[in-house]
Amino acid sequence: MRLLKRKNKIQKENYALYKLSKVVYIMNLINQVTSYANKVMNMKQNVPPNVKQALDKIGNEPILSARCGRTPVQAVVQGALRAIATVPYDNLFHLFIELTLPSGKWVLEKIERINLVKEDRINKTGAEFTSSFPVNKTVNELFQNTQNFMGARFLPYQSNSNNCQVFIMGVLDANGLNSPELTNFVKQDTRSIFKNNPALRKFANTLTDLGGYASAVIQGGDIHKHLSNELTNYDINALMKHYKLPFHGCYVKDKLPTRLSNGAYIINLNGTSHWTALIKDGEMIYYFDSFGFPAVNELETRGYDIIWSDVDIQAMMSSSCGWYCIAWIRFMKNKKDKKKAYANFLKLFSVKKLMENEKILGGLLR
Repeated sequence: MRLLKRKNKIQKENYALYKLSKVVYIMNLINQVTSYANKVMNMKQNVPPNVKQALDKIGNEPILSARCGRTPVQAVVQGALRAIATVPYDNLFHLFIELTLPSGKWVLEKIERINLVKEDRINKTGAEFTSSFPVNKTVNELFQNTQNFMGARFLPYQSNSNNCQVFIMGVLDANGLNSPELTNFVKQDTRSIFKNNPALRKFANTLTDLGGYASAVIQGGDIHKHLSNELTNYDINALMKHYKLPFHGCYVKDKLPTRLSNGAYIINLNGTSHWTALIKDGEMIYYFDSFGFPAVNELETRGYDIIWSDVDIQAMMSSSCGWYCIAWIRFMKNKKDKKKAYANFLKLFSVKKLMENEKILGGLLR
């Protein structure tokens, strides 16, 4: 394991290769996906805190009317599905039920976990709705009937057999609301997509299971067990506050302040991709990239002494880069000998079994 200063020609070429690797990221992800999804299923064993809070607030409100809605799934996921499977219909949809209450419109759905949120999706791009129908129940009654009807299938999510479609059908059937119109609207033959492609099923499960980590950040709960695959700058700000880690904020690499202050920064390489981090200590910059690439050129030109590591501790199929940055900053906090602390941080991780590093990462965030 090495800590290095600045970068030479070969290291710059390696950085260019890293950029190229993002182009084939989806295919690498599909090819390398493993049983990792099964390791994070424990996060779904309890109803999310935001749902509990919502039920405390609106559980006794009568449902004035309801309608089923659907929106197209994320283009990147749909594109990946189309690349390796024959999709028997034009679009894949995420399904939900919109409840109209005295307090306003609320959405009940299952993404990676059950979600109940006050929101009007009428203006959401691509949204489609059925006609409204009466419910004649309170929110608590609707929720409890569904839980009793679905049993062990109420909480978990699986992309091919216990997805948003199954959940919405469960709500309708459990509460005597179903009709031929609603069934035709909700039903998608997802089994035909996954039937002969177990790799695709694992891929889709991994996307949704890892996405559930972010739900834990946003909705609350045991944050230590839920490592997110893709953190936003808002998530990072919330997590840094949660861990009581003072820092100067998140920046795209070419938007860094002209003058850097002592302390931590988290950097995104292009605004939508990979997170890295730095700690400024006097005239020294300690730079961290979980893929083991050198500091960005925007730092190289500023004249600082830069310490960085060429050790790759993150698997290509993982998107936990933001969490690695937070763990690194947390580990480095209050260490006087930062070079030694940096080296000790790297020694905690395997350089061969990279997916096992996710467990180590979780331990560091307890």
